[in-house]
Amino acid sequence: MCMTGFLDATTAAVWLSSPAGQAALARFPYDGLLVDLDDTLLDTRSRFVASRQASAMALARLDRNGYSREELTAIQRAVSDALLPNLGLSNGRWRTATVLAGQVLAGRELGREERAALLAAAEIAFQPGLPLPGAVETVRACRAAGLPLVLWTQGEPHVQTAKHAANGLGALFDAVEIVPWKTAPMLRCVAAVHGFARPLVIGDSPHGDIAPALAAGIAAILVQGGVRWPFDDDAQAAAAVPQAASFAQAVALAATSV
Repeated sequence: MCMTGFLDATTAAVWLSSPAGQAALARFPYDGLLVDLDDTLLDTRSRFVASRQASAMALARLDRNGYSREELTAIQRAVSDALLPNLGLSNGRWRTATVLAGQVLAGRELGREERAALLAAAEIAFQPGLPLPGAVETVRACRAAGLPLVLWTQGEPHVQTAKHAANGLGALFDAVEIVPWKTAPMLRCVAAVHGFARPLVIGDSPHGDIAPALAAGIAAILVQGGVRWPFDDDAQAAAAVPQAASFAQAVALAATSV
């Protein structure tokens, strides 16, 4: 259930920047924010949609069975899910799945140009997206109020760095932590390194953001609306924390919960 008194992200961000919002942030009940990047601050969803569309077109050129665009996307996604035990949540899994799906559909080893076309389509998913509404304004409002901020993101360092650098988001944070996995021990370590005794985690993934926070005994708010993969869902974790429709609304919710 979404729990916030603000109708949208822009309204929440404007309020946080106002004297009343700044006063609320000055009484913030947590001593720091650990904020997720993808689909919390940046629009990653649209990049994956574009990648799926481009991948389906590339896979269609290799398909011997006459599958529809939707069926080709489902095959790609099924291969990606099958690789989860070995490759985990790494960005490389999407690239590998796209190439393997092409090989399955073609029934042979792919040529260099065919492989390159599939990899180029998969790579679209990792191009920097635009900041989500109210995200940049909210980060700036938190900085203006003196609230310590750490960007806490998972993935390949060069990919995640390019994402947050493209829009200057990373520079607005006191620190950027890029980790291969978001786990409770890693979260405790990051919190300790930055001197947080009572931080708040804000992220869009029940599995990747909320579950580690709960296991670490750290408060969290779930941002709705990001990309949802089957393995990313954790209904128990999602039900255990407040939810908000955006990062801005999550911060406003926390600021008014004193």
